[in-house]
Amino acid sequence: MYTSNPVNIMTGFYIRLVRSFSTIKGFDGWMIAKAEFKAAGLETGSRVLQTENIEILRQRSNYAAIMSKSVYNGMEYMLIIHIVKPDSRYQAVRPAAAVDGNYLFTLKYTKKDIKQFIQSSGDYNYIHQMGRPVVPGLLVFGDVLGKMHKSCADTGQSGCTIFFRTPVFADESIDIFKTGSCGFKLIISRRVAVYGEGIYSRRG
Repeated sequence: MYTSNPVNIMTGFYIRLVRSFSTIKGFDGWMIAKAEFKAAGLETGSRVLQTENIEILRQRSNYAAIMSKSVYNGMEYMLIIHIVKPDSRYQAVRPAAAVDGNYLFTLKYTKKDIKQFIQSSGDYNYIHQMGRPVVPGLLVFGDVLGKMHKSCADTGQSGCTIFFRTPVFADESIDIFKTGSCGFKLIISRRVAVYGEGIYSRRG
């Protein structure tokens, strides 16, 4: 099983949420434009031992929003992906200007890493299995989420959103910079291109 996420408490729930998406068919070749994660404690009277569900929230010919949700031991975990049928606008590379922020960490994935994630998540989208595979957006999202989660105090609630601007391929490095109090940018260092932008929040 793929285990790159450094936060053990998050890994099991996250990969379970991701695996649920493999039950939804008809989106082979589509790409993630936005991913959102939310975790919150439920009121005592609302506690459920464990439930899981997957739901298509919206769907059009070139766009869909799908939610995977799990409730376990008084916590609700929700992962929402916004996926698009890619066109030239989504594929276009956005040059990265000088980043006004602090460097946090770098992520890089080999073909082996991608294969392990595919086997663990069930994400057999062909774009992740080509000669030059696209790195799964939810693989990157999970690692960013895990590292951000690890660096923040545990308050019982958290949220993370990433807007993906262009694909990133195996063996390309992604540098993450903190911008402002809770924002961050992801830069593909080899192409000096914007890969994505996000917000991480944690509150009591």
